[in-house]
Amino acid sequence: MKNNQHTQAIPSTVLTQAKAKVAEAMALLTSYVLALTPEERRMLPKMGEKTIGFVEKAFDFARQNAALVPPLAPETGSWRSSPNSPVQAVPA
Repeated sequence: MKNNQHTQAIPSTVLTQAKAKVAEAMALLTSYVLALTPEERRMLPKMGEKTIGFVEKAFDFARQNAALVPPLAPETGSWRSSPNSPVQAVPA
């Protein structure tokens, strides 16, 4: 294991500002965050690096070959509505 070679101290004013901004972000997101129980977390599907790569390639292929995508594939919040990313935020 490498030793920490960082020797520069962060000024307390910068730390205070950073903590205030984190608190502000938390306050903004509080109404959108859902607390999960440990059992609910275990039930969530998990995606590793290989799976994420596969899904991204599948979305790219679907974007490039829209005629091959089944007509029953969902359109809202999916690859059809986002040109940039297969990962979508849950609509409010």
